[in-house]
This record gives sequence, structure tokens and C-alpha cells, in this order.
Amino acid sequence: WAGAPGLLIRERYRRAAEVVKNHGKMCALIINDLDAGCGRFSDTQVTVNNQMVLGTLMNICDTPKCVSVGQDWREDDSIRRGPIII
Repeated sequence: WAGAPGLLIRERYRRAAEVVKNHGKMCALIINDLDAGCGRFSDTQVTVNNQMVLGTLMNICDTPKCVSVGQDWREDDSIRRGPIII
């Protein structure tokens, strides 16, 4: 359904931040073949999921310590910043 890929990216990013916080291990979010799902090819249109994925990635770049997965917004909910490799 619409929005699921964006939610999945936010959940995985938060999970990577939890690994760093709880285990002290370095962690990164690696996204393979982003162009396969979000690329623009001839005779294709931009879908809601394309927009959600790209918007989610831009939002994480703007505010990497505040990533929501649907819970109520909390000012004290800050996570560790982690790299995203595409």
C-alpha cells in the first residue's frame, strides 16, 4: 500500500541507530538498487511510493536525529545519526 516503502526505510534507519546505541557497533543503512524501484524510465510515471521514498530520504538528510515511524511526536526522541549508502 502507499507509504509502505517510506515507512520501511524509516524503521530500518531507526533500527540501525538502536544497534549503535545498544551494542556500540558501527552500523549503516544500505539500500541496493534504489533506481529499480524509484528510477524514472521512458513511458513510466511517478508513483506515490516513489515520492514517499525520495521524500523520506530527503527528510532523513535534513533531520537525521528525528525520524518518526508513526508514533506521537516527542521532542526528547532523538536517535543516533547513521550513514545511508545507496
